[in-house]
Amino acid sequence: MPRKSEQAAPRRAAIVTVDDDPGVSRAVARDLRRRYGERHRIIRAESGATALDALRQMKLRGDLVAVILADYRMPKMNGIEFLERAMDIYPGARRALLTAYADTGAAIDAINVVDLDHYLLKPWDPPEEKLYPVIDTLLGRCTSRASPRLSCTCCWPARWRCRAGSARTTSR
Repeated sequence: MPRKSEQAAPRRAAIVTVDDDPGVSRAVARDLRRRYGERHRIIRAESGATALDALRQMKLRGDLVAVILADYRMPKMNGIEFLERAMDIYPGARRALLTAYADTGAAIDAINVVDLDHYLLKPWDPPEEKLYPVIDTLLGRCTSRASPRLSCTCCWPARWRCRAGSARTTSR
């Protein structure tokens, strides 16, 4: 029987972030590591293609991905296109779009195409108020069920909630 120190450490689900701006990419990863680095692997990519390659490799290793956070405006592949392709690899991962523009059309496209869980505006400072609550909610929903797909419900900012004020709910 292996000793405790020889036993494999429990696998940590990943939070994947992709942004083409190196400074923003580093800042998002830094903020995520600060809050979630002990419990989750933080994977950072600076293009959709690089992130998709990383996701494919992770899938081959049997790694878990809990959340994918993508910038909307990126060259060659926008955030919605990236999330659509990422969905094919990790369909159960929660998806959030990060953008500097309050682009309602992009949000609607993201809802319809990739069943987006959250739309987050830059800047996210302070992260304790704008970034962490969103990620906490997504992670909490992912870990609250025993499903290997990490299925969960999702909530939207007030401007996209239904008239009664209730949160949008989906089942996967």
